[in-house]
Amino acid sequence: MSHHHFANAEHMLARLEPEDRALWQKPSEVLAALQLPDYSAVADLGAGTGYFSVLLAKHLPKGRVVALDAAPAMVQALEQRLQREKLTNMEVQTIAPNGGGDFGPVDMVFTVDAYHHITQRTEYFSRIYSQLHNGGRLVVIDRFYRQEDVDAGKARVAETQVIQELQEAGFLFSEQFTFLPLQYFLVFQKTGSV
Repeated sequence: MSHHHFANAEHMLARLEPEDRALWQKPSEVLAALQLPDYSAVADLGAGTGYFSVLLAKHLPKGRVVALDAAPAMVQALEQRLQREKLTNMEVQTIAPNGGGDFGPVDMVFTVDAYHHITQRTEYFSRIYSQLHNGGRLVVIDRFYRQEDVDAGKARVAETQVIQELQEAGFLFSEQFTFLPLQYFLVFQKTGSV
């Protein structure tokens, strides 16, 4: 996984959590669409500053949330946020750049605007697959592929490519939501062992 490097936490927060994020990210609608049972265990992959990790932990007070990132600066920011928020059902872990680690088993792996940063995605998500309970879900929310963004040097992965790569990793494409204005919202399921 490649990483953005930030000089300080304020810059990180300003970039990843702009004031208008709730308007286009629609976090309440996203959480409602997930229909998570109260006791769910969720891993927020590429958690960054913990925007969704904190929301998930508050949404699932009887559940467990693991905020995962490979970038040391992000892990440090997550740990600081966890101390500030005092959430007893959330933990922070470093994930290996190749997706290796032991954070499961979980009911859902949730990733927002991180998929396009991952290299060798089929192998990476084959490792993630093993961390899910059978029947568990992988949720990928990422920026729409637009040629002008790619031409400007921004990393983007088209929805069709995400579906193909994750099917190769063993996942079943199960659902898509279309209410986010800037991102696709894809849901995959673990159906057995790979």
